[in-house]
Amino acid sequence: MKNGTLVFRFLFVYFLITFFTGTTSIALAAPPDFDKAFEHYKKDRYVEAKECWLSVWKNNRKQLSKKETFRLFLGLSNTYLKLDDIEKAKRSFAYAEKMAPNSKAVARLKKKIDDSGPANMSEAIEELRYLQLVERSAPGSLQESFTRLILYFRKSIAKKKELASAHRGLAICLYYTKGSTEEIESNLQTAIKLQPADSESMFFLALVEKDRGNFPKELEYLESAKSIGLDTSELNIRLAILYDQLVIEDFAVKVMGIVEHIVPDGLRHVKKIYNNVTNVELKEKIGKLIAALEEKQKKEEEQKKKEEEEKRLKEMVIVKYFNSDG
Repeated sequence: MKNGTLVFRFLFVYFLITFFTGTTSIALAAPPDFDKAFEHYKKDRYVEAKECWLSVWKNNRKQLSKKETFRLFLGLSNTYLKLDDIEKAKRSFAYAEKMAPNSKAVARLKKKIDDSGPANMSEAIEELRYLQLVERSAPGSLQESFTRLILYFRKSIAKKKELASAHRGLAICLYYTKGSTEEIESNLQTAIKLQPADSESMFFLALVEKDRGNFPKELEYLESAKSIGLDTSELNIRLAILYDQLVIEDFAVKVMGIVEHIVPDGLRHVKKIYNNVTNVELKEKIGKLIAALEEKQKKEEEQKKKEEEEKRLKEMVIVKYFNSDG
């Protein structure tokens, strides 16, 4: 009976250890590769460290405690960071963060990953789009973020020179951080050679020429960008202004065509053209159009207010009816 009690106690303790630690072994030491990985990492042997971490996960994952599993993913994420494999570093970090979201080690590693840059080209392009939007409303507010992307694009080009997106991304970041004009132009030209229908690179070449004061060349690049699909308010406004300033043939017709085209984008865009054109007759035409649009806008707003008021009065009548005795 005594032996049976001892066996029962042993099994009960075994169950508790299994349940709370996630391991099916009692007091098993960590696999040898686990300590080897730390040793390699400390000595800057990151490839060897990575192989050890992966070996532990592949061959010994079932005997690892939760704490050891957490340390493994934390170590693996740090190792991938050292190897400049940001995408895998982020994946490994996600596991570690899920296991101990409030850990100080996780917080430190998160900062490292955030500072390391994008995981891949798609992520870099997405971040660049966001930075460009912010730059338009708050110029110069995200210089550090642009600088971080510059490092990423440079590394990408070093690995593969035929990446049009990397050359374009680098040029755009350099433009917003006031980098070398020659380097900006060179990367934009390379992007266009690699991808002839690159309308965004055409547009930024136009900006470079604008900064130089070479307006005929700026116009040439803008028209090229538009001809291959770029159709932004910024491009159209600049085209209209150049048609007027350079007195291009049939400029008045072209400017009015653009004005009518961008009306759906908002009256403020039309007003930008009006404020910058110099031809008196053209300015008068645009002014009349703006006045007509403002009058139309005013009537629409009044009609909307009237409908809202009528709706409110009907609701009041209904509420009053249900609150009355009859």
